[in-house]
Amino acid sequence: MEMKDKIAEARSKVDELGHVFKSKYKRNKKIIYIFAEGKDDIIFYTSFIENYLPEGWDYDFILASETAKNIGCKTKIINSYNNFNWKIFNKNQIIFLLDRDLSDFLDDCIPKSTNVYVTDGYSIENSIISSKLFCRALHDLCDFSHLSCDERDIMSQFFEKQFKIFYDEMIQIMAWILYWRQKGYRPLLNSIKIKDLFKVEKGEISLAVKDKERHIHLNAKVKKDDVDIESYFKKLKKHKNSRLLIRGKYVFQFFEMLCRSVHKDYKEMNLNFLEKTSRRDPKLEFTDIAHMVQMPVSFKMFLNNSVKKYVSQTI
Repeated sequence: MEMKDKIAEARSKVDELGHVFKSKYKRNKKIIYIFAEGKDDIIFYTSFIENYLPEGWDYDFILASETAKNIGCKTKIINSYNNFNWKIFNKNQIIFLLDRDLSDFLDDCIPKSTNVYVTDGYSIENSIISSKLFCRALHDLCDFSHLSCDERDIMSQFFEKQFKIFYDEMIQIMAWILYWRQKGYRPLLNSIKIKDLFKVEKGEISLAVKDKERHIHLNAKVKKDDVDIESYFKKLKKHKNSRLLIRGKYVFQFFEMLCRSVHKDYKEMNLNFLEKTSRRDPKLEFTDIAHMVQMPVSFKMFLNNSVKKYVSQTI
């Protein structure tokens, strides 16, 4: 093993998150400590936690993304969890939030514990982006007048149709991402932009590139291997929640593009029942939709089985 590899391995064993936690920790106080991967997680989980905790309670995040970049955020959190002495600390006061990513197909060694939450899909975005949120966003963020029940049904079906087209293309790309992960490659996934890969015209989504495989390899900075990618594609398709396996950030970018297209082209789409109440451009960032998002059922059950017990013991 080369010296640089030895240094990297030694650094990976340093529990930086544990040090951050210990600097904040207050025993038996009305505070819940939350280990999370990155800043985007805070936006949604903050809303969920604040609505769940009783009056007089507080919370504190320990973010893996704010420590050294020598290893991945998920690995940092898992390492930190494994370093805890649970004979000293109360599990119900300290929770760990992890993205599932493609871990169902990889050896990520995620701890199974009442205080470790793993998202239903690739990330938290997969649990919240839906036809229901789409209809809500048209009213709250795109400034269309209130939709009736029948109108919401029309727009929900429209959303599902476009998402199906998006999914059918993206699940093939996720097959490549799974292959890269299994091979230990380090693709630049954030460099794959949905706005460059797809176009949405008059509410209809379609590919904007002729060769999507070449496009993703160029942008992810990964050399294309001669591999039977069909076998990886079939693995993903067989998964019971294959709809939720698309990278969450890509799903959110699709959601934003579709909202903007309806906002711009609704008249040409013959959506005559839609009426704008203003001419401002819609704001569709994470922070703009956080207040509209419902807590996933699985996360509420998780809080009931962990945080709620600590709250009842401490009141």
